[in-house]
Amino acid sequence: MHKAYRILGIFILALCFMLSANAQAKFRFGYVKNPDGNESVWLAGTAKRNRTRDKAILSHGDTFAPRININGKDISLKSVKADLPDANFKVGRGGYEIFKGKGVSVRLDYVFTWLCPSDQENCSVFYYRGVLDVTYKGAKRKVNVTGFGGS
Repeated sequence: MHKAYRILGIFILALCFMLSANAQAKFRFGYVKNPDGNESVWLAGTAKRNRTRDKAILSHGDTFAPRININGKDISLKSVKADLPDANFKVGRGGYEIFKGKGVSVRLDYVFTWLCPSDQENCSVFYYRGVLDVTYKGAKRKVNVTGFGGS
């Protein structure tokens, strides 16, 4: 009889551990407050009319520190590695960028879907689709995203 209680106790402890680990493993994306970068990233399902800078889950660019919003809190990031296209941008080409911040690691893989027409020399606007792979305090999420950059 004692052996059955011990097995039941171990089973209950294991179940509690799995449930608490699963509860801690979830996080949600929010909108970056006052985005100041020249690139914005949205969840792929975001309607075009809602793809505004104040609805971005990740904001980054050349002159400002990147930030991501997780669980309603902006987290500052630093770009640690990138494989960015050279000057010969083309639709269908892309790259990746890896960011790190306090408790978070972010990898953005993307492919260009639209570029300024080649006859517009002063235009550097681009749109892309990609995958955002986020690890936050040990929990992992991969989401499809849409992005915008340039000026």
